[in-house]
Amino acid sequence: MTYNKKGDYNLLNLACGAKISSIGNWVNIDFSSPLKNVVQMNVLKGIRFPSMSFDVVYSAQFIEHLTLSQAEFVLKEVKRILKGNGILRIVTPDLEEIVQSYLYYLDLVKTGNNAIDTKKYDWIRIELFDQIVRDQTGGEMLTFIAKCDEQMQSYLSDRLDYSFKSLSATELEEEDTTFFNNLGKLKKASSLLRKLLLLFDSNLVKIGRFRTSGEVHRYIHDYYSLSRILSASGFSAVTRVDPYTSSILNWEIYGLDVINKMVDGPKCLYVEARKC
Repeated sequence: MTYNKKGDYNLLNLACGAKISSIGNWVNIDFSSPLKNVVQMNVLKGIRFPSMSFDVVYSAQFIEHLTLSQAEFVLKEVKRILKGNGILRIVTPDLEEIVQSYLYYLDLVKTGNNAIDTKKYDWIRIELFDQIVRDQTGGEMLTFIAKCDEQMQSYLSDRLDYSFKSLSATELEEEDTTFFNNLGKLKKASSLLRKLLLLFDSNLVKIGRFRTSGEVHRYIHDYYSLSRILSASGFSAVTRVDPYTSSILNWEIYGLDVINKMVDGPKCLYVEARKC
């Protein structure tokens, strides 16, 4: 890695959401953001930076929203914009851990009738399936959390840590109704045509718009699958790490994986790789 004139690395936070660092020479990008210091960019059409621009690319809770072909395209773009020997750090839900937890609680509920074990079993199923098949923002997660007793809140706090706070907040879906609002302005459109078009503004269409919005999970990785796609995209030295460890110099100062001494996703899969 090389230092720039300010003595910092050139750092890219890919699909940053609201999780950005105030320390370091970060460029934050996302498809859409209300934050002023976030560059809006559709990375599925390419990452609009020159080749070999960054020493580090960080991406948390993003790759699971991509299909395998989309992920490979984005990873190849990441490789292009990384400098020689640059580091990519990925944080994503861990399919292996989720499946192991699911099987553990499945065995418990099959052999007993413990209410808390049943709730934990229900939660793991939500983590695994609901985030893939849900038809609205938050899915069953927000409803489940709202009904949790103290014992389950403690379990979810241990499982999600910092993320539990954000999931506890109410999320509202913002729908894009511009097209349908503008129908009334089409003076030349016949009354029958307007009625036919408005029929498509049904629950089915709303679900379709949501399913293609990028919110749902399209793929959940385990270490093997993530290692394989990283290697296929031209990365080497793929290594499993944890929230506290990194090959990135002074990683802990940025406060992205450990925030206020809380881990943002303690059960997640943390992987780093280098540009070949």
